[in-house]
Amino acid sequence: MLCRQFQLKLELKFFLLLAFLLNFDCDARGLLPDLEHEQKSKEAKPASLFIGAQHWNESGWYADGFKQHYDGYFCLCECHDTAEGTFCKGGGMKPDGMTKVADFLGVFSQARDSSWVGDLAAYNTPTPFADHFTLLKPGGPSNYTGVSQALGDKSFVWRGYMSGVDCQFAPKCVSLCEGVQQFQAWHTDCSKASM
Repeated sequence: MLCRQFQLKLELKFFLLLAFLLNFDCDARGLLPDLEHEQKSKEAKPASLFIGAQHWNESGWYADGFKQHYDGYFCLCECHDTAEGTFCKGGGMKPDGMTKVADFLGVFSQARDSSWVGDLAAYNTPTPFADHFTLLKPGGPSNYTGVSQALGDKSFVWRGYMSGVDCQFAPKCVSLCEGVQQFQAWHTDCSKASM
C-alpha cells in the first residue's frame, strides 16, 4: 500500500511537471504570433510598394484611328491598405512631366495565385477611362487594358505595360504629387539611394 501511494505521488508529480511543461510550451507558442506580427510589420506593406513613378507605353484603337507606342508616366502619390484591397490615388503625366493626362483612383488586390490585379478609374479628363492591371507583385511591372467610358468620337481601347516603380522617373511625378507625404517619403528615399 505504501509503495502504491508513493507510485501515485510520483505519477502525480510527473503529470504536474508534464502539465507545467506543456503549459509553458503553449505560452511560448502564444508569444510567437506577436513576434511574427512584429517581423511582418517591419516588412513593407503593399501600399508602400505601389507609391512612386512608373513609365508606361501603350498602343490603342481610337475612334479616329489606330495609334502605336504612346507613352507617359503613372504616378501613385498615396495608397492605403485595407482588408478589401490597397486603394491608391494619383494621376498620369505626359512625357514632359508637366502636363497631366488625368487623375486616378485605383484599387489593387492579391489574386488566388498570389499575383496581383487592379482597377483604375481616370477622372478630371475630357475622355474618362478605366484600366485593368495584372502584375506579379505590388509596384512591379504590369500589363493593363484600358477602355474609354465616353461614347462617339471619343471612344477607345488600348493595351499597354508599365515599368514598375522606378526612382529614375520620380521627377516626372513631382508636380502631380507635390505635398503628398507618402510620395515625398518615397522620393526622399530615392534621393538617398542615389547618393
